[in-house]
Amino acid sequence: MSVIDKKAALELLIEKQFDRQHPLITGRMDTLVQNATLIKTETDKIPDIKTETDKIPATITKIDNLVDLNGILIKKEDHKCDGDGAQADDIFTFTGPILIKEYYMIIKAATDATTFTGVQFNLHDETNDVALDGDVSGSATVAGSLFGKFGNQAADLVTVKADEVRIIENASHPSPFYGIIAVPKAGDVANTVQLLFTGDSDTDIDVDIYMRYVPLTSDAGVTVTTAE
Repeated sequence: MSVIDKKAALELLIEKQFDRQHPLITGRMDTLVQNATLIKTETDKIPDIKTETDKIPATITKIDNLVDLNGILIKKEDHKCDGDGAQADDIFTFTGPILIKEYYMIIKAATDATTFTGVQFNLHDETNDVALDGDVSGSATVAGSLFGKFGNQAADLVTVKADEVRIIENASHPSPFYGIIAVPKAGDVANTVQLLFTGDSDTDIDVDIYMRYVPLTSDAGVTVTTAE
């Protein structure tokens, strides 16, 4: 058999083999196409995750009748405590009734804390004041110290000085903080959470102040005041 005849015979063998396999290959390809179409159809039914999550407000705390008891943590950074005599600094402004779950202040820098007395938080409605805690002295405080509420309304603000390692423990109650419901004065008035203290001409302290709250109505909320 010549080379040409061998080539022709090989081509004929390949053609016959392909003819036998063609239906099987075609069937498998059809199945793959059908499966791909089905997968695309089903995945098209899945909502875009980003689109759906973008619909959720960043400050959401309620889902129908379920309330997120962790609340929202708001922070005022780099607040300057200075001034000679009694001071009343607006820290947060709130609207609608809120549940205050906790609040505390961290000393960032104490350039001069020789006079830093009467440290206390209260609510103010441009006319009236309601104390959130009893006042304490923060004189000679140092950077890293903490002032926080760990008791009922009459309890003094607790100061934890960062001159050595310390802990806070409430042995009488399972929770170190009593939740406070704050109801604002109605009308066109500013209802604020204030930091009170007394300083002198040299007092110079920088603090961060945190508050965790839960809005109790759809229009309730808290914002950081900008005016010093």
